[in-house]
Amino acid sequence: MARTIIKNGRNERLEFRCSTEEKKKIEELAKYLEMPSSTLVRNLVIASYEDAIIFKRIGILKGAKKIKDFKEKLSSLFDEH
Repeated sequence: MARTIIKNGRNERLEFRCSTEEKKKIEELAKYLEMPSSTLVRNLVIASYEDAIIFKRIGILKGAKKIKDFKEKLSSLFDEH
């Protein structure tokens, strides 16, 4: 039986890599919520994307990135010594 592709449906594939520990945590949470781990990950990505759009609209997305970059630079300075 062929899979029907729904126009504007969920027919795009997106892959990412994570650690074994992260995968285990995702699978445990998905099991607890009684849903496939792929559905949980999709929901988390969509929710985070929506948050990012709100942050962009109110002008704090770039500021948050600058703070993150600054924190990483400080971290690398202290890690070298």
